[in-house]
Amino acid sequence: MKLSGSAVLITGGSGGIGRAIAKALSEAGARVAITGRDQKKLEEAAASLGVFPIQADASVEADVERTFREVLAKFGDLDVLVNNAGFGTFKDLVDMDTAGFERVFATNVTGIIV
Repeated sequence: MKLSGSAVLITGGSGGIGRAIAKALSEAGARVAITGRDQKKLEEAAASLGVFPIQADASVEADVERTFREVLAKFGDLDVLVNNAGFGTFKDLVDMDTAGFERVFATNVTGIIV
């Protein structure tokens, strides 16, 4: 697959696996945009990787819609989407509150379909 010049969006790209994917695709010549919830972490990652940052929460439909508008405005198109955003709460189920469970579910499950 030719990645050079491809427009790529990576959700959850400011850390972990998403950041590693952004690094690899950027080094392969792709035009890369990353999203993240934490503005400071996002800006640091984008500056370090030389990619386009978009502050967004994958569980918020308005953020998702704005993200695509920003990607299209920046790159003109989108060739690759890496739906990577996600997080976990490492507790026994009986120790988790409903709000915490719903935050994880909104990002990891419904966040990929918004």
